[in-house]
This record gives sequence, C-alpha cells and structure tokens, in this order.
Amino acid sequence: MDVAEIAADHGLVRVADKALAVLVRDACLEVPGVAGMDSRFGGALSSRIVGEDAEGVHISVREGKVNAALYLLLYHGVRAPEVALRVQERVKEALLESAGLGVATVDIFVQGIIFGQEGRFSHGG
Repeated sequence: MDVAEIAADHGLVRVADKALAVLVRDACLEVPGVAGMDSRFGGALSSRIVGEDAEGVHISVREGKVNAALYLLLYHGVRAPEVALRVQERVKEALLESAGLGVATVDIFVQGIIFGQEGRFSHGG
C-alpha cells in the first residue's frame, strides 16, 4: 500500500492511497450528471500492483502529487465533456482542501450511460 506523506507543523502525516481513493470517489459522486462509479476495472492485475482502488477509482501518489483514473457512469442526456471537466475540478478541490495534496493527473473514463431518471441509480454501487 502506498501512502502520501504530507509535512505538517509538528511532524509528518501519512495518508493511505485507499483513503484518498474513497475521498476522490465521494467527490465524483457530488457532481451533477454522475450516476455512479464503475468498479469492473478493479479486478485487473495492473491496478493491484500500481496503486490502491476504491469503487471506480484508481489512485497513485508519486512525488507528492496524486494521479487519479476515474471510471464513471453518466446519466443519459448530460454533456460528457462538461461533466468530466466538473469532476476534474471537484477532485482537485477535494484533494487540496481535505489532504493538502496537489494533483498531477485526473483521467476520466466514461464506462457507461444510465438511462432513466436521475437519482434512480444507486450511488453506492
């Protein structure tokens, strides 16, 4: 398990990648148009070697910067590029506000479209 190290006034704070992945997932789900996260990619061997995962999120921390790959399910009718930009902005804000970490990359992968009324799909998976 990788950890992000954050220098604090009285020492060093270490945050597990898994904790950051959960923070990022929650930030994604706050963005209007995001129906949920797709966790099907999580079984891939490479994701288990490189970093930590939460549902639909793959995180790694290198040189104090977060790299995130996000696997989203969007509601039908939303503009995917606009939602993706909002997700990237929200993730950057959440990591800076909550963990004091900068972001190197936030890659968005739209894995599916959910048809029907917004809110019918469970955000919890």
